[in-house]
Amino acid sequence: MLDGDIRDWKQAVTSGQPDHSHLNVEAADSTVAAIPHDIKEWRRAERKRLLAMRRTHCAEARAHATSTLLANLTSVCESLKSETLGLYWPIKGEIEICRWASRFAAARGMKTALPVVVTKNSPLEYWQWRMGEPLTRGFWNIPVPASRIPVNPTAVIIPLIGFHKNYRLGYGGGYFDRTLAARDPKPIAIGIGYELCRLPDFTPLPHDIPMDYIVTDRAVYFG
Repeated sequence: MLDGDIRDWKQAVTSGQPDHSHLNVEAADSTVAAIPHDIKEWRRAERKRLLAMRRTHCAEARAHATSTLLANLTSVCESLKSETLGLYWPIKGEIEICRWASRFAAARGMKTALPVVVTKNSPLEYWQWRMGEPLTRGFWNIPVPASRIPVNPTAVIIPLIGFHKNYRLGYGGGYFDRTLAARDPKPIAIGIGYELCRLPDFTPLPHDIPMDYIVTDRAVYFG
């Protein structure tokens, strides 16, 4: 799927799609101050490096990698007994999965949902949504369902900036970690990203929740 196709689809779903390149999600997280300085600086530097690398990933290579990744994601999701699949709205060059999820869920009679920040620095809610339904701007201007229909996904797909083994490096806001920690039962967590984002090392902190799966264009890693 080419970037131009993604832009056209986004424009068809919601007009005036904002640019999210200015977002600094890390600054919104009150737990960042508790992270040891060296780890905090390392994570900040790795985020910057990996985001820059993702921005320069050429369209042809990105389209090929995305196609392979979605095939791997299909294999993982087919093995799960999930009634509701939690998605995400892509920002900052994240992998667009809504079109794939629309076809996958429709073929299996599944519901899909998008995450919503209802209260700052609190667990996310997931609101039922399928592609083509109305969206409105939520926290950080990220599109969210126009209608609030809370659901409890049995599996959630979570974007990553980087990963090591079954741990993901995110933007630093901690929203997905809080959500996974708060939900009982915990949904199956599937982190997705390109293989080029694999890190040689990572120091998990107490609040870091490991993924059950990490899916890339090269492999599926099990937690």
